[in-house]
Amino acid sequence: MHDDANLGLDLGLLKGIGGVRLPEERVLDVPPRLDALDDSDGALEELGQRAMSQEYDPQAFASLRRLQILDHHRNGSISDRASLSVCNVTWNVAGLAPTPASVLEALGPSPAVLPDLVIFGVQEAVELSSREVLLTDNSASVLWRGLLESALVSWGEASDGKGSSSPKRGSVELAPARPSPPVFAFKRSSSQPSLRGMSVRGMELQAERCPYVLVGSTQLVGIILTVWARRDHSAHCAEVRSATIGTGALGFLGNKGAAAIRLRCYHTSLVFVCVHLNANKSAPEARNTEYKTIEAKLAFTVPRSTALTLTSSLSAVRDAPKGAREITLRLRHHDVVVWLGDLNYRLALPTAEVTVANVRTLIQHGNLRPLLAADQLQAAQRAGKAFEGYSEAPITFSPTYKYDWNSTAYDSSDKKRSPAWTDRVLWLETTPPGELHRVTPVDYGRREVLTSDHRPVFATLKVAISVESADKKAKLHKALDQWELSRIPTVSIHPRELKFGFLQPAVAHAVSAHAVFNVAVAEKTLSVRLTNLGQTIAFFSFRTKPGRTSPFPDWLTVTPEAGSLNPGASLSVSFCAGSSSPLSEPDPVSTPSFVPSSQLSGHALPRLPSPPALGKSSSGGGFSYLRRSSTGKVQTAAALASLAVGTKLSSLLAPGNSPPPKGDGPNNGKDNGPPKLHPDAMEEVLVLTLENGGDYFLPVSVTFLRPDYYTVMSDFRC
Repeated sequence: MHDDANLGLDLGLLKGIGGVRLPEERVLDVPPRLDALDDSDGALEELGQRAMSQEYDPQAFASLRRLQILDHHRNGSISDRASLSVCNVTWNVAGLAPTPASVLEALGPSPAVLPDLVIFGVQEAVELSSREVLLTDNSASVLWRGLLESALVSWGEASDGKGSSSPKRGSVELAPARPSPPVFAFKRSSSQPSLRGMSVRGMELQAERCPYVLVGSTQLVGIILTVWARRDHSAHCAEVRSATIGTGALGFLGNKGAAAIRLRCYHTSLVFVCVHLNANKSAPEARNTEYKTIEAKLAFTVPRSTALTLTSSLSAVRDAPKGAREITLRLRHHDVVVWLGDLNYRLALPTAEVTVANVRTLIQHGNLRPLLAADQLQAAQRAGKAFEGYSEAPITFSPTYKYDWNSTAYDSSDKKRSPAWTDRVLWLETTPPGELHRVTPVDYGRREVLTSDHRPVFATLKVAISVESADKKAKLHKALDQWELSRIPTVSIHPRELKFGFLQPAVAHAVSAHAVFNVAVAEKTLSVRLTNLGQTIAFFSFRTKPGRTSPFPDWLTVTPEAGSLNPGASLSVSFCAGSSSPLSEPDPVSTPSFVPSSQLSGHALPRLPSPPALGKSSSGGGFSYLRRSSTGKVQTAAALASLAVGTKLSSLLAPGNSPPPKGDGPNNGKDNGPPKLHPDAMEEVLVLTLENGGDYFLPVSVTFLRPDYYTVMSDFRC
């Protein structure tokens, strides 16, 4: 084991951001915890094991790194909790034509601070005739979008841009209480108004003035749902999908049913369901069944990568077929689900306290408690038959159905339908154990618009969402960088430079087809120690430079040229510099072949100390040095063979011998002088490279002392 300081991971930093899935000690055979990551086909677990194995795998680490970031997004360790204000409005317009004034009034007075999201759901936007049910006309949806945009422009102008530029941290700022809005009444009309009077440029200008952006819109016959986000939030609303499901005639037609939109807002998934259920007042079980049908069948298809981004949708990935690229998300796979619409639940009368005759009297006196006790929806929730687990803000307003047209009076027709809270807003949240509730109701009420037999209902909710923290994300990336650096192969090299110095030659044999030659051979070996400092196996080799066929020059031999080092292990690499020069002219017919020193019948080449002065001998000698004949011909093999292997070339430089003139050759019958040693400097920079690691540069230098009579025969590998 190695201590954490050697590992280089700031464990305190990791704990401060929720803990990266890293081992706290350098245990090479323990993979990271992957229980929070999706791995339906086993591939990700394999990547994780490869990333933590003794061989560094950058591809596996990159994949695991991405999943680590996703995991921290899901568990909220790199996010801050922020408040999102969501205004939900539902209105059954009974097939009536909307007007700008009625839409604005249904939306409500402009708040002091604009809500972050506005959800507007409409039921019976068209008359539910057979033609409309079978052939949905989307012109109603276009009309409602234009009128809502105009109403939101009025909101923005009235608030004078007082909306905040980002979600508020902590608690939201509540709008001050306002007086009751005025009552509007309009005549029933079978014709729908249009936006034809507005030019295209006028519509563009209206869109530019609107403080909101339309995020999504969907329609099922007369059910229309639109989702609007304030401009400063619209860029953070992504992965928008819509879906519809009919539960009406024949069990599937769209005169009843639901239209839904799901999206990711920052790092929280939201889904809004606009619904219109069975209207039979004495058939609560039919409504319960329709709820269950919608809950079970309403679905959104998203890419697998999208489903992996949030904890709430991970179970959908696990439930999907193996290797599926598209994932089906149900309502339960979202952080927050909001239902709004005409649920059509009535009052179960009579009860011990309430009769059909005294319902209106109780409403007039504001005595709503006994009426709520008879509410079919709350009874279904208590019995676990519908909307189990859903929440609703306390109802403090009068029943919203059924009114006479353009009147404040409840149904005065012969049927005298009993008032009821048919129009509702409910929500469901997935809150991890130990966390605070995600949704808090701020306001729940109704608007006094008289054009329909229903009153619009609104619910303002404060929704806690996860917003990415730049500071926490930077800390996570720093921790992951440190982890990856600890896994990247790294070695130490000692020494970092090789200096062979001056290499003085000694005599050795060379042979050709016609003669035996004596040559001057120089060689020296130095070594470099490699030590693996990392946590993974270091695979090393030397890089071949462009234009070459070998990583090494001809005069250098390296052993080994490649290899591997386990963590903490060391290895000695030897570098041998060698060169040979002839002491006589080469055979004119065939080039002599050099016999390496290792093959010279066991003769060791003597190493000469550096001379006091180049060309001066440090010791005498009676050996008569080699001379060429005055004819310039090659001497006989017998004469050349008389030279002994290992003869020091310094003996050829005895005092009194003068060096030969330049341009040596036949010289009027005179013999040439003795060979003189001249320095020949060689420099090279070797590149030692680690697989999936870095490069290390190793400078190598040597100076060969060569006889100047003849050119170099060959540099050689030792």
